[in-house]
This record gives sequence, C-alpha cells and structure tokens, in this order.
Amino acid sequence: MFISRDQFRWVRGLDKISSYRTNTGYRSDFCNCCGCTVPHLMGKTSYFWVPAGLIDGELHSQVVAHLCVDSKAPWDLIGERGVRFAEMPSMEVLSRLLHESIEKIESNLV
Repeated sequence: MFISRDQFRWVRGLDKISSYRTNTGYRSDFCNCCGCTVPHLMGKTSYFWVPAGLIDGELHSQVVAHLCVDSKAPWDLIGERGVRFAEMPSMEVLSRLLHESIEKIESNLV
C-alpha cells in the first residue's frame, strides 16, 4: 500500500526501527526486535510504503497495480484486476492510478 506522508504517523516504536540499504538505493526498514517489515518513506517522494500485512482488521481496498511482473516467481499468479508493470513505475504514475481508482469508487457510491 502507498499512502501520502500527511496520512501517516508513527504512534510508537519508531526507536525500534532499523534500515538496510543496498548500493542500488533499495531500502528495507524493519523492526529490530522481531524482524517484521515496517512502513517507510519512499526515497525522495511524499509517500509511505505500508506492508498490507500490518493492517489489523478488514481492509477495504483493491489491487490497482502489479509491480515488476517481468521478474516475478513462476509460481506467482497475478490476478485479473490491476495494471501490470514490467518494472517499477514512477510514484506519479502509481499516484494517478490510485486517485483514479478512488474517484471510480466514490462515483459508484453516489
């Protein structure tokens, strides 16, 4: 999941987060107590990446994109819903897709 910076804040546990970065710029933030992947601000963007598995309760969302499909594992089956990207698209492209999806959902509610 991607959410804008103004929609996210740490409630507690920020002092327990460690980061791993590769020389390519890839970054992974994780809890230094249990090893779980945790949300992190994506590069020089205003978006946080939030692992969907961290969400408690029901999540009212839908898949709008499948990322890096050219390097997926052979056993990984991609569903029908969502735009497929061979590689990682820009945050602008992802943001546009998310906003279009939200507008479509909201127009169906009216």
